[in-house]
Amino acid sequence: NGQRLLHYLLARLPDYNPHQVDYRLSRLRGTPLGCRRIHTLLGFAGAFCRFTRKAAYLHPLLHIDGWQEPPIPPSEKAIDLTSALERLQTAIVQVERFMK
Repeated sequence: NGQRLLHYLLARLPDYNPHQVDYRLSRLRGTPLGCRRIHTLLGFAGAFCRFTRKAAYLHPLLHIDGWQEPPIPPSEKAIDLTSALERLQTAIVQVERFMK
């Protein structure tokens, strides 16, 4: 898996800290950095890689065989006003407990 590979690659560095690597991996969120952004950061003006797969945007993980875009998580929006009111009441109770 990716975590094991990352530890293997970084283990030879003098300041390698496995706990720090695990912590940083646990904080990863969102989507991978896109090719366009990487090219901009590196000052590279060449052409982007060509991919046979379709994706919402180009990113380096598309080079990995078997890579699948993660599913889009369900929205956390309230389904109706009653549900929204219940969530608001729960939040108010939590804030009141915190303030005591």
